[in-house]
Amino acid sequence: MIQANKKRIAIIATGGTIAMVPPATASLHGQGAVPNLSADDLVRAVPELAEVADVTTHDFARIGSANLTLDVLSSLTLFLQRLADDVDGIVITQGTDSMEESAFYLDLCLGVDCPVAVTGAMQHPGGPDGLVSDGPKNLLDAVDYAASDISPKKRVVIVMNGEVHDAAYVLKGHTSALDAFHAPRRAPLGLMSADGPVIAASPTVKTRFSAPRGAHPRVMIFTPAIGMTTDDLRRTASDCDGLVIAAFGGGHMPEAMVEALQLLAAQMPVLLGSRAGAGEVLSDTYGYPGAERDLLSRGLIHGGALHPLKLRLLLILLLADGADEREIAAAIRQYSSK
Repeated sequence: MIQANKKRIAIIATGGTIAMVPPATASLHGQGAVPNLSADDLVRAVPELAEVADVTTHDFARIGSANLTLDVLSSLTLFLQRLADDVDGIVITQGTDSMEESAFYLDLCLGVDCPVAVTGAMQHPGGPDGLVSDGPKNLLDAVDYAASDISPKKRVVIVMNGEVHDAAYVLKGHTSALDAFHAPRRAPLGLMSADGPVIAASPTVKTRFSAPRGAHPRVMIFTPAIGMTTDDLRRTASDCDGLVIAAFGGGHMPEAMVEALQLLAAQMPVLLGSRAGAGEVLSDTYGYPGAERDLLSRGLIHGGALHPLKLRLLLILLLADGADEREIAAAIRQYSSK
């Protein structure tokens, strides 16, 4: 959409598929694509951006998103906070592999007074079947979103494949499809049209955190599977400050692990989530040993509607903030589906 009074939008590049060079030019790395494009390169590939906004570019990193760390995200948060006073919107380009986590971390910590969108690409230039990269269109959509007067401020969203998603609920549900991002526990917040974003809902309101400047608390995710034992649980939980259980179904665990879970819950916060990927953890439906009612009575904290990946990040920041179990449970309730 052409803006009459163009907004100042900062594009911060961190690497990922959107920044990959075609395999033919990546001779030093065999035939695999590598993230070599700069933020300026990305902008030059989308001349329509000049009609939408007054764009500035910043190269923060050139890495695949599997290499992002909590320390990198903390540094990125501080960088964006300093940058935000001089712009009307922010777009971050990155790899899609960990986008569902990094966008949520930024949403929990950033809180700048302008729209912020994270975007990337599922298809790099010169990819299989001769498909054209979806990166340029996603970048144009993200800038259009960040430049819109109706886009929510103080929040971070993911803009991919013409959809706007709440960072708290969006997941990457396919390894390579263009429509890989979806929010099974929430509908998209909006869609991108030729006239800009159409926003149908507001992002979830919740507590804001300061990005830890030192080491982040250590929180692990334990996902049970048939045949796993209590020893597997104990090994995962060793030397942890907190634990997220990605339980079976509505929040169920093997009866053999129940006593170990109760002991762990007496030592650290243990959040009860679900490995199912959609739907809220149950509260009072099943009562057998290892069912959600039993586990909650043993001190585990209800994980609500958040996916275990999101619960882990939320718990890390809550622990860094010194939250107790009551405050942890209250923070999670803000994401309840009810």
